[in-house]
Amino acid sequence: MNVAGQITLNKQLKKHKSVLLYSTAYLLFSNVVLCGYLISQDTKTVLVPTHINKELTLSQSHVSEEYLEVIVRDIAMQLLNLTPDTYDYVETQILKLALPSNYAHLQEDLRVLGDDIRSRNISIGFQISQIVVDVKSLECEVTGYLDTRIGTSGVARERKQYKFEFDYSASKLALKEFYEERQANENT
Repeated sequence: MNVAGQITLNKQLKKHKSVLLYSTAYLLFSNVVLCGYLISQDTKTVLVPTHINKELTLSQSHVSEEYLEVIVRDIAMQLLNLTPDTYDYVETQILKLALPSNYAHLQEDLRVLGDDIRSRNISIGFQISQIVVDVKSLECEVTGYLDTRIGTSGVARERKQYKFEFDYSASKLALKEFYEERQANENT
């Protein structure tokens, strides 16, 4: 091999060596920066409540049946398990879910319920036996047994059915209306 060829080969090797060295240094630097970033970040853990064992989905146009059922179950359990001591908290939570155009109407209905619960010292408890969900109309019927205690007197138990109506817009589910739909004739 001639000297000129050797010199050209050495220059190419030095050039490749320099490119490899700079690439390695850049990768090492970027890894150190990335490690520093990851160490400085808070760890976020997504917690899923134990009572949710199905996939819940939302899209811009609709909610899944499972999602609507979980929401109505939570609202029903809050709204239908009341004492004079828990009423204020429950009212606040329910009104957070209210459709803005129905807020005043729901607030008035809840105020009447709250006044009755406080004035007569009523405690109510509700055991859900069935939830029927209609995703198309965003309505749910909740059936179960309502136990009512007035003061220290005994418990009256009645089978009740309640209807919950929702509105879904801008990817937000809002409570439109809630009412007792009918009273079943079966008392236990």
